[in-house]
Amino acid sequence: MVTEHPEPGEVIWCDDAGVTCRRWNWRQGRRTMVTVDTRAMWLVLEALGPM
Repeated sequence: MVTEHPEPGEVIWCDDAGVTCRRWNWRQGRRTMVTVDTRAMWLVLEALGPM
């Protein structure tokens, strides 16, 4: 297990238990993974429009 700490001013996603995503990237983690036992989840989908 590795403990990482966000940089000052870095954008993160977190919940009451800790950081789940940083540096604008989705990160896999045992605590937040979806399994056959998962009963509820939220999916956030984002996209950039044409530039």
